[in-house]
Amino acid sequence: MQDTYRHKGMRRKLLQQLQKNAAFRPEVLAAIGTVPRHFFVDSAFEELAYKDQALPIGGGQTLSQPSTVAWQCSLLELSAGQRILEIGTGSGYQAAILQRMGAELDTYERQEALQLAAKKRFDALKLENLRSYFGDASELPLAEPPYDGILMSCAAEQIPKQLLARLKIGGRMVLPLLYQEQQRMFVVERKGEKTFEYEDCGPCRFVPFLPGALPVQRN
Repeated sequence: MQDTYRHKGMRRKLLQQLQKNAAFRPEVLAAIGTVPRHFFVDSAFEELAYKDQALPIGGGQTLSQPSTVAWQCSLLELSAGQRILEIGTGSGYQAAILQRMGAELDTYERQEALQLAAKKRFDALKLENLRSYFGDASELPLAEPPYDGILMSCAAEQIPKQLLARLKIGGRMVLPLLYQEQQRMFVVERKGEKTFEYEDCGPCRFVPFLPGALPVQRN
């Protein structure tokens, strides 16, 4: 695919819309301004790629609307060079934003078909310091060293304890949770070995977190 002057013009209009929200960090918006979102959607949805709306990507999953991506990435408070774990690669768009912000990123997707498609996009864009994996990240051994930040793009009923253990002291986790019968965006900051601080940042809407991995069926 090509990133034409027309696409760049639509991206500028989207960026102007997002800039009206003072909660979005400048470095997040700068990254959004450089990533061609139309690369991450089916060609049938290309005309909608720079609208602030979620789009289907197959496998019962969606690409979050740009304002939601900007919100989550801003809440993460990422600094360049930090090690970040992303749960739910999806199309790969949010991973590309995090990479452009300078993250050393590990991103996991439980649906192999989506992971393979996202990796092709990462390779085409020549994104460095980004490692794409197929599997359920909550089932993997503890990372050494632990991550500076963790971002989930799927709503869990409770925070997976395995992921809390992979967050370094002083690190932040951003994730949607089912809370009092609705989805709410939470920031979890690890204050000590067994001490965590939780902040409810408001309502949100995501696909549910599901355990396990779904490999591509091969003949």
